[in-house]
Amino acid sequence: MKILVIYPESTVHEDSGFAIFDPETGECLATHYCSGSHYAKSDLHDSRQNRLEEWEKKYGEKTEAKFIDETDYTWKEILDKNQALKPKEDD
Repeated sequence: MKILVIYPESTVHEDSGFAIFDPETGECLATHYCSGSHYAKSDLHDSRQNRLEEWEKKYGEKTEAKFIDETDYTWKEILDKNQALKPKEDD
């Protein structure tokens, strides 16, 4: 099963923007502003059948969403990969 990572952490219990990433590439797959982490996993992943189907096709396997603090990934490593995806000024 392919793990996708939600940032920020599962301990955020206030209105916040959340994002779900492919931790291997740093690609941001979706964002959602919600009232806390207790809704974020469902809003970004679990209750989004269309996304689940799209991502299963993309990765060739089902996906599971975990908050970054539930994984061994660091925000810096995912952010660095994400920033490397940005086109260069002269591209």
